[in-house]
Amino acid sequence: MTKFLTYYIFTLFLFLSLSAQDKANPLNIQDSTLSTETPISETDSLVLPLDSLSIANDSIDSLQNTQVLNVPFAKDGLDETVTYNAEDSILYDIINEKIYLYGNAQVQQGSITLTANQIVFDYTEQTVKATGRQDSLGNWIGKPLFQEGDEKFEADELTYNFKTKKGKIADLITQEGDGFLRSEKVKKNEYDELFGYNTYYTTCNLEHPHFRIESKKVKIVPDELIVTGPAKFIVDDVPTPLIIPFGIFPLTEERRSGILLPTYGQSPGQGFYLRNGGFYLGINQHMDLAIRGDLYSRGTWRLNLASQYRKRYKYNGTVSINFGKRKTGDPITDAFNSSNDFRINWSHSQAAQARPNSSFSASVNLGTTSYSRNFVTTTNDYLSNTLTSSINYSKRFPGTPFNMNVSANHSQNNQTRRVRLTLPELTLNMNRIQPLKRKKKKGKTQWHEKISVGYTGNFRNSIDVADSLFTNLDTLVHKMENGIKHNIPINLPNFNILKYITVSPTFRYNEYWNFETIEKSWDPTLNYDTTFTTTFDTIYVDTSIIIQEVPVVSSIDTTFGKVVSQTVPGFKTARDFNASLSISTRIYGVKQGLKLGPIKAFRHVMTPNVTLSWRPDFGSDFWGYYREVQENAEGEVSKYSIFEDAIFNGTYNSSNPSQSATLSFGIDNNLEIKTSSKKDTTNTLRKVKILEGFSIRSGYDFIRDSLKFNDITISARTTILNKLNFNFGSTLSPYTVNDNGQNIDTYYWAAQGKLARLKRINFGLNTSFSSNKKSNNTSDRGSEQEREDVLGNLQDFVDFKIPWRLNVGYNFNLSRSYASVDSFMNNITQTLNLSLDLNITPKWKADIRTGYDFVNKALAYTTVNIYRDLHCWNMSFNWVPNGPNQRYEFVLRANSSLLQDLKLQRKRDPFDF
Repeated sequence: MTKFLTYYIFTLFLFLSLSAQDKANPLNIQDSTLSTETPISETDSLVLPLDSLSIANDSIDSLQNTQVLNVPFAKDGLDETVTYNAEDSILYDIINEKIYLYGNAQVQQGSITLTANQIVFDYTEQTVKATGRQDSLGNWIGKPLFQEGDEKFEADELTYNFKTKKGKIADLITQEGDGFLRSEKVKKNEYDELFGYNTYYTTCNLEHPHFRIESKKVKIVPDELIVTGPAKFIVDDVPTPLIIPFGIFPLTEERRSGILLPTYGQSPGQGFYLRNGGFYLGINQHMDLAIRGDLYSRGTWRLNLASQYRKRYKYNGTVSINFGKRKTGDPITDAFNSSNDFRINWSHSQAAQARPNSSFSASVNLGTTSYSRNFVTTTNDYLSNTLTSSINYSKRFPGTPFNMNVSANHSQNNQTRRVRLTLPELTLNMNRIQPLKRKKKKGKTQWHEKISVGYTGNFRNSIDVADSLFTNLDTLVHKMENGIKHNIPINLPNFNILKYITVSPTFRYNEYWNFETIEKSWDPTLNYDTTFTTTFDTIYVDTSIIIQEVPVVSSIDTTFGKVVSQTVPGFKTARDFNASLSISTRIYGVKQGLKLGPIKAFRHVMTPNVTLSWRPDFGSDFWGYYREVQENAEGEVSKYSIFEDAIFNGTYNSSNPSQSATLSFGIDNNLEIKTSSKKDTTNTLRKVKILEGFSIRSGYDFIRDSLKFNDITISARTTILNKLNFNFGSTLSPYTVNDNGQNIDTYYWAAQGKLARLKRINFGLNTSFSSNKKSNNTSDRGSEQEREDVLGNLQDFVDFKIPWRLNVGYNFNLSRSYASVDSFMNNITQTLNLSLDLNITPKWKADIRTGYDFVNKALAYTTVNIYRDLHCWNMSFNWVPNGPNQRYEFVLRANSSLLQDLKLQRKRDPFDF
């Protein structure tokens, strides 16, 4: 009681001494501040605003209308300022040196923030104790939330010492990376490490998670890892037999090296297997390397090296190298087969801002023809018959019209098994310039000043060989072809005739530098052809005829003489050129004020064009590009070009180098109407395109000795009801054919009474339907790099935001081959293609792609993909039901990349059927 009276008298004296101050400037602080500095002397005091204080018991003084209270503070004070506030009330226990904060209370020191429904702050011990409370329904309100920097966790009860940085937590809930950790009891040390008892880890963000990994003891090192003792896997509160002796879960966003667990199973064709197992190397923040492999009990294996690299605002790319051996059949039988395969993929792109005047890009896709058949690849790889690669470096020269491009290209046909490699190819371009234009303009621009000249120089080195010879260096050197081409286009200024007719003259000059030529000769001693004739005895048995398989008479007829071709090394030039004059105009037909129902106006635009082109006879002896050679024993001769194997093709080495003077002509059409709607009270007319394009083209060669008219081509395109895209194309010949199906110089009109002979026709209808709801690809989840990866590879992710989308396409192609004018055969292809993207429910999605071949009466390549969103898990089923690539795969896996190996998989590959 004596101590209480002492504090009471002290407080009363303080109140009387402050009441005489200027009342126009009272202190009215809403957020109380405990302010200390290091070191703190015995005279330092606790500064407390006392505008709203209450009395809890006899040990708490009631101080009203008092602004400042000075309380002696300990020497070993806090190192940083502590601020606190509460929405309900703040109670000061002066005797026990405690502060009670009620209602959305908050205490903050530096980067540490603690919020809770109730906080007790002991400024002697420098500790806080935070708790929540339950409402009348038993729900917890204001659970303690502790945050230090980016780390935060929630608990039922929390005690923390600001000085030692240690704490105790009851029923902790915290997020670490993609996962959530919940512990019954946790201790925190001064290194921010947490030690938990009765703890579970999950990537499910629900209060009651769908699954968890539970362990008795856990240690958490923030931003590094979680280490557990023996742990068990629990799904929907049901323990599973899956138990691990320990667990290590990395939390850092940086790459970490580690083991990649394989999937295991059995393949009917290859035996037991371990697939996609290996090791991951997080080399640095810009590059990684994953080494994976497949191993089958029957001898098949595959090794994959994959790397991703990225430097922000500089470049990014991926590299994948695959090689392996596929074994099929029983080794002791003739059906056994073994093949070695490889596939290399490289993709590289450079950021535009990295080097404004130069760029480097690469897209490499090469390998053995049988790789996609022997090892599982994507659908696009399976349907593609060619592999192509391109590596490009381009550079602009600022202040000049020049730019340069260096490239390497590769093309591989999996059907013909031919490989063409171009390495290198150098192109130098000069943009069009006007060399006769005056630097200082005086008066009107003259016509010759508008003459423009361009230039393109191209050096190419190329090899075309069978894929089996691609690794033979001697063959590659022998088959190498190279040359240089110069192209100089000269454009004279356009001018108008009768104001509306535009005339455009052009002249093009090409020069070719070749490093070898061809020389042909007739060798009568060589064996050209050998014909074998075999007859058989015929034995009659009743009314049947049996042909004896043993020949009784054979004859051999050998033809001698053969054209021999040899390569002559040496530098040789050639050139060709042509001139053209194009004339075009536009004719408009417009009619307004129509009263044809909703049609109020129409506009028809015709664009006729005529081009006259000429080139000389490059097959004449003047140019020296063509020579004659005997082609048979009868002495008949034919012409050949000494540059026929040159890498650049042109008139100088074509099959028809003769002089040409061609008049090409055509007409383009566009038809639009304007319509009104009764529902539109503003009388706004809507433009509707009836024909987006309709063109007819042909040509006439004045110098050709026969068949002077070119084929007639007709094409059209339009959009019906703004939904159905229609495309049409056909080719017709104005000439008839003889009894051998060859074109003759007789018009089809004269022979058959019809305008032209059909050679080809095709048309297609394509449309798409979808829900009105559009997908929003923006998100704030994940890191910036992760979001960029998703947006750059949308085809690899499932979008549940599109309710449904249907694409339908129908294509018809007919090509006609003639045996005679009355006998022909139609080659028809007719297909219907469908793709359906459907959200059956908000959590179920189906993606079906198929088609039907009406000629073969069979389904086209079909894929069925079904996805199920299981909140923190996902399920996928991929099925190819028909064709040689039929397969299926069922996968149930956790969404988090941290638990990527936590999955259930069942699959069958094409070689398993």
